[in-house]
Amino acid sequence: QQCTSPSFQVNSLAVKDTNLFLATYDSGVYISQDYGVTWLSRNNGLVYNGISHFAVNENYFLATQNHGILNSITSSSNDNGLTWISSPSDYLYFLRVNGLHIMKIGFISESVGFDVSVTNLNFYADFNRTHLDDDPRFVAICNNDLYIGFLKTWNNSFEIKKYNKNDSTWKHSFSTSDLKDLIAIDSNLYSITSNGIYRLNSIDTNWSLLVSDTTLTGALIKFENKLIAATKNGVSYCNLDGTSWYEINSGMQNKKVNSLAINGNYIFASTYNNGIWKLPL
Repeated sequence: QQCTSPSFQVNSLAVKDTNLFLATYDSGVYISQDYGVTWLSRNNGLVYNGISHFAVNENYFLATQNHGILNSITSSSNDNGLTWISSPSDYLYFLRVNGLHIMKIGFISESVGFDVSVTNLNFYADFNRTHLDDDPRFVAICNNDLYIGFLKTWNNSFEIKKYNKNDSTWKHSFSTSDLKDLIAIDSNLYSITSNGIYRLNSIDTNWSLLVSDTTLTGALIKFENKLIAATKNGVSYCNLDGTSWYEINSGMQNKKVNSLAINGNYIFASTYNNGIWKLPL
């Protein structure tokens, strides 16, 4: 079913407590407290109305506002978006929360490059990129290990590196021609690529191709014993072992999906040009 949401471009979906939030391209933040039936603006305290993405868990509710390079704001709220506290931030490619850890990647300057910072992680604080051919674009923590997905600008490919806690060095983990996201779920780390979904679990040293799909857009969430993925052709799911891949698109139109969230008894999907859709779980 299509939700009766205002007509705007949605960059990201998030759930905080029982509320569903939208991050929009130029209209700020919206909230629905009745599973997508009605929507209210929640922009008090925001500096810019362009919201690139959320980073949400039980401890944090953060939003990134981008208004051009080196002109970004990170905003936080502790009252479900009624008020936001905004502070200047380096230009952010990426912002994510995992447990007590806030992970961000931001641009510093042309001479220094990018900064990756992780708070509340006892073995790691900051990483400053000084080599201009490696751009950190994605960051994840899995089994208390830190992984970063780097864009190799000299050949436009990606490399995932793992931080070695013993000698404070980086070790190659995985290479791919394209990386859409790096996501930790339970004890597994997933790389979403243009070829499919690769998985690195807690006992393996090698990545395995879990699902072969060239239409993935990057969003991946877990529900019970299934993985649900956003694609250019709608929404699909598979078992945790990668078998039995199914599309769940009945009734959906203009199916290019960029974000997924579970709120109440529904899964919500935001599309690039056709609003928000929901499906009963």
